[in-house]
Amino acid sequence: MKSVQPNDLDESQFNAWNEYKIKRTYEIKKNNFDKKQFQKYDIEKKLWLEFLAYRNAFLAKEKNPFINELDFAYYTRSFGPDTHNLLRSFNHETISISPFDPPHTEIVAKAATKTKVKKPLSLYNFYFKKRLEELRFQNKSLTIQEISRAIGIEWRSKSISEKEKIEEDYFVEFGIRPN
Repeated sequence: MKSVQPNDLDESQFNAWNEYKIKRTYEIKKNNFDKKQFQKYDIEKKLWLEFLAYRNAFLAKEKNPFINELDFAYYTRSFGPDTHNLLRSFNHETISISPFDPPHTEIVAKAATKTKVKKPLSLYNFYFKKRLEELRFQNKSLTIQEISRAIGIEWRSKSISEKEKIEEDYFVEFGIRPN
């Protein structure tokens, strides 16, 4: 698997990376500068990981599931939360990440695009999804295993004509026939 390097980014994201690197390096030196620590760890690699985390979160256009916003209430420095336990594997003890949506990541957010496409389901999964909603609404006390078993038994007992009616509903919703 090939890793993402700064040269692989398009021009706007590359400019965002350079701006982010300059501002974060300045913040680190200003707030927590220890020359020995700064030389010991490759700071640029740590900043690159931070930048990629922000970039991927913005590409998803939703909140990053790997960042717990509750952690941001417990700041240890003026520029980020305590991340010792999260980043211990990176030898990252002295440098914390910046808040989730700092102003200097706006360029990354503007360059991001969402590409998720709705894919059609198989005929059984289409039927299962519809019946699951109906049975959950009718019997709130049933577990998913009990509901799934009942739906599977129903599906196997359906005649060919009933399955063709379900296939017509599938065609109406997705515009194609199931495989």
